[in-house]
Amino acid sequence: MQVGNERGQVRHTARGRRAPNFNRFLRTGYYIDDFQATYFVIDRFEDLFALMRETDFLELYTRLRTEPELTPFEIGPEDVVVREGTGDYWRGFSEEKGLK
Repeated sequence: MQVGNERGQVRHTARGRRAPNFNRFLRTGYYIDDFQATYFVIDRFEDLFALMRETDFLELYTRLRTEPELTPFEIGPEDVVVREGTGDYWRGFSEEKGLK
């Protein structure tokens, strides 16, 4: 889970802010040396802690080993978008970097 350090960073770089979903954010690619295209956000830490208590991580990790990595640039049908950003920073990025 990533937290932007400035409002503009999240608004202009992010393709979207999404509600936490372990299946989604454990499978979503990220860039260690750049802004992120997707941020997963929570309203309260208690919400995250509750989600962690409800999740069978052994089962989740076992299942995720066989599932493909997801791109941070697309919004999937299972995603709950809290706020969609402009994504201006990322326009043409994947072609530039040779990514799918």
